[in-house]
Amino acid sequence: MIDRATAVGLVLSHLAAAGVSCTREPTAVTASPAPEPPSTATTSATSAPNNDGGAEASPDAVAVSVPDVAVAVSVADAAVAMSPDAGKAKFKFPAKCFKDSDCGPDAYCVLNFNGANFEKGPGYCSKEAPIYEGRPLVIDGEVHVASAARPAAALEEHASVAAFARTIASLLALGAPRHLVEKTSRALHDEIRHAEEAWVDSGPGPLPAAIAPFPALASLPAALVVDVFRGGCLGETRASARALARGDREIGEDEARHAALAFETALWLANHFADARSALDRELAACDDRELAPLLAVLAS
Repeated sequence: MIDRATAVGLVLSHLAAAGVSCTREPTAVTASPAPEPPSTATTSATSAPNNDGGAEASPDAVAVSVPDVAVAVSVADAAVAMSPDAGKAKFKFPAKCFKDSDCGPDAYCVLNFNGANFEKGPGYCSKEAPIYEGRPLVIDGEVHVASAARPAAALEEHASVAAFARTIASLLALGAPRHLVEKTSRALHDEIRHAEEAWVDSGPGPLPAAIAPFPALASLPAALVVDVFRGGCLGETRASARALARGDREIGEDEARHAALAFETALWLANHFADARSALDRELAACDDRELAPLLAVLAS
C-alpha cells in the first residue's frame, strides 16, 4: 500500500522544524508586485537581498489552520486511463483500479503520473510497484528526461537535478531569501546522489531541456509557484510515499524534506508576488486530493 499517511506526517514535521505553524488561523497577506527586469544582463546573484553573507533572521512563521482530515481515503480523483499493456489477464487482476486495495494483496494500482499531474480516470493493476521519483523537469507543460535507455528511476532522478538547478536560478532572479536558496541547493545534491545510486553505468546522457529558456521575469513568480506546487508539493510528497511503501526510508525521508521545501517556497512566492498568490489559489482549487488535505491547508490564503 502507498504510505501516504507517513509521508504527510514527515512533510508536516519538516515544515514545523522550519517554523511553519499549522495550528492557528491564517494571517493576512499583502503581496508585492513582480520585480522589474534587471537593467543589464550582468546582474549577479549577490545583488539579491539576504545574500550579503551577514546574519539573517529566521523566516517568518506562516500560521494556518489545518482541518482534522483523515488521510486513508481513495485516490480515485488522481487516477488515469488504463494502460493497454496491463498484465491483468495473467494475474487475473480487475479491469481497472483507483487504489492499491482494488488490486488485491501484493499488487499495485499504477496511475498515469507524468511527473507533475495525475490525470482523471482508472489505472491498471501490476505486480510491480510504480515509480514516481524526484522533482520533474517541466518545460512548457511537458516533462523531460534524458533520451538514453536507462531505468526510469535513474532518468527521473537525473532530470530532478536540472529541475532544482533551474529553481535555484529562478529564486536568485526573484531575490529569494538565502535560506531557500541554500535548502534548494542541498536538495539538488540529494538528487545527484539518488541519480548516481540508480545509474547502471556512466550516466543517462544529454538532457537539452535543462537549458530551455526561462519565463520572462514579470511572469516568473506565477510560473515558478505552479512548477513548485505540482512537482514539489504534490510530486515529492507522492514520491516520498512510494519510497516508504517499498521500504526505502532514506529516499522517503529525502523526498519528504524536498516536499516541505516546496511548501516553503510556494508560501514565500505567494506572500511576495500577487500573480503567484493567484496562480497558487487556482492550483489549490483544482486539486481535490483529500489525502494531502492537511498539507494543502498550509498553502491556503
